[in-house]
Amino acid sequence: MYYERRRKMPFENIQAKKSESAVDFIINSFKTQLETHELKPGDKIPNETELADIFSVSRGSVREAMKILSALGVIDIQRGNGTFIRKADTSVGIDSVLFTFLLMNPSSKEMFDFRAAVEREVIYLAVENATDEDIKKLKENIKLFSTPSQKENAANEKENQDMEFHRLLGAATHNGFMERIYSFAMNYFKPLILRSYKKQGEVPEDSVHTHSVLFEPIEKRDKNMVEKAIEESSRTWQYLLDLK
Repeated sequence: MYYERRRKMPFENIQAKKSESAVDFIINSFKTQLETHELKPGDKIPNETELADIFSVSRGSVREAMKILSALGVIDIQRGNGTFIRKADTSVGIDSVLFTFLLMNPSSKEMFDFRAAVEREVIYLAVENATDEDIKKLKENIKLFSTPSQKENAANEKENQDMEFHRLLGAATHNGFMERIYSFAMNYFKPLILRSYKKQGEVPEDSVHTHSVLFEPIEKRDKNMVEKAIEESSRTWQYLLDLK
């Protein structure tokens, strides 16, 4: 049965480009199979020896490609069980993209434009798709967020509550792809979010107001309010971080 599964995998039909190394050939082959849905999350893939035979490359090249695919979050290597295409319920792939983004050292304008662009679409989708339960959870989060912290590390507590608000926003889109992209964006901005709470104190009034502004279009299910909400949120955030 395993070899029957192997015959269904069309890796054999892929030809290496002259400029490709063996490792790049393997990685690009996996990319092509994922793009065409020949490989899907949860699929088990052949072992090193079989892949070396399929691609006509050395086991060393296969091993190196597997390390890269694992680091990128494409595959999940399970000792004693085999290697699988990683399922979508993990942040490993997003973390690798986040690491790359950090190395880019984007300007303040690039950061704000990126966040505004993603958050705008998140709010639009949430206005359209949020359930009554989603709205209830967001409202409860804002209420908790507005409560003064009783802990010494108030900034860290508010940062966690802030990240939960954005997680709930992403979930309210009911679009798994957008939810993951938004999670990536907010994870990138997490250190800056913490910095903003160290500036605000126990009751982060500016952030509470910003969250309320972002929530209002969703609660009222009014897409006409989205642009103004994004503008006000971006303006407040820039003020909190002393960035232009």
